[in-house]
Amino acid sequence: MLNYFNKCYLHQQFFPGLISVFINPFYFIRKHLVRKVALFAPELSGRLLDFGCGTKPYEVLFPPPSRGGVRRYRY
Repeated sequence: MLNYFNKCYLHQQFFPGLISVFINPFYFIRKHLVRKVALFAPELSGRLLDFGCGTKPYEVLFPPPSRGGVRRYRY
C-alpha cells in the first residue's frame, strides 16, 4: 500500500494533477513544463539525448528507440 502511495506521489511531482496543488511546491512550473514537452515531443525526430535525465520522468512522451540519457555522478 505504501508503495502505491509513493508511486502516486512521484507521478504527481512530474505530471501534476489537481491534488498536486497541495503536495507539489513546483506545481505551476511543472504543469506548464509537461504541457510544452508533450506538445513538442511528437515534432522531434532522430535520436534524442537527455542530459541530467535523473529518473527519466518524461520518457513516456517519446517513442522508445529515439531516446537516451546521460547522468552525471559525483564521486
